[in-house]
Amino acid sequence: MNEFFELSAQVVRFLQNLIGGPLWMGFWLFMSYALLGAAMLSILFFYVCVDRRSGYYFIISFLFAAAFESLLKGLVREPRPFVGHGGIANGDSLTAIGYSFPSGHCVSVACSVSVFFGYYRSILSYYMTFFWIVNSLMMISRMVLGCHYPHDCLAGFAVGVAVGYFVLQLIRSYQVFFNRHCYLAGGLTAAIGAVGAIMGLFGVEFFALNANAFHVLTAIGCVTIGDHLERKLIGCVCHARNLKKLIRLLFFVVTSGLICAGYLMYFKRTIFTMHVLVVIMSFYCTLGFSWLGSVMMLFEKQN
Repeated sequence: MNEFFELSAQVVRFLQNLIGGPLWMGFWLFMSYALLGAAMLSILFFYVCVDRRSGYYFIISFLFAAAFESLLKGLVREPRPFVGHGGIANGDSLTAIGYSFPSGHCVSVACSVSVFFGYYRSILSYYMTFFWIVNSLMMISRMVLGCHYPHDCLAGFAVGVAVGYFVLQLIRSYQVFFNRHCYLAGGLTAAIGAVGAIMGLFGVEFFALNANAFHVLTAIGCVTIGDHLERKLIGCVCHARNLKKLIRLLFFVVTSGLICAGYLMYFKRTIFTMHVLVVIMSFYCTLGFSWLGSVMMLFEKQN
């Protein structure tokens, strides 16, 4: 096993020596965050501007993949390459914390791209090259930055594709999270996440190590309940013009960024505060769009 990790570390060192100079490090760091941000924004874009139901499927699939990735990290507990081996620099001190296996960035990008192609199968053959380029760039960037071994990135790619696509097909086939009783499934999922977070808060080792997975489970439940409340109480307002949809999307991105920035500035990151933030952002993701859309439609009628 030590020989395997040493061989993987040599691959990381080789990539850092080859394309990991001072200027290249900045490029790969930008590429890592740009691809991750594009993956998340593409899901929100579909939810707001294209097709509400497909965007909802994408969000649930994305969150399930994130939960599975967090659970694997807590179970495997593999240290980062720059921790266990000399000569490897850490190029991403912001997100390269905790355990290494699998790569969360690779999971996110692979999942978002795979669920998109899984939903729109007719265009899969035309954009397969794009699929491989995006995922390859993400895997290379995480290795060059010294944050992951090669097998971490490959495992992240496999987890993202497999879990994302499987959950997408499951919820499309059985409509578990999109029917008139979906609030029951959402409430149960949120309750499981909350109980897990509370157990972690009281120091139970398994739950404390896998706190992120329980945060994501709560997010799945809250998004499901929020989407149900939006359709029951407010009504889907996605029929607005494209410009107004884009304004709502930009408004959400800016305000959610301010909320997260305020959290980082004024609150210490604990299991409790993180769980509260997840609940707020999950409901804001669903009800917030409709609230802004309703306000815009009200002003339109007055004018």
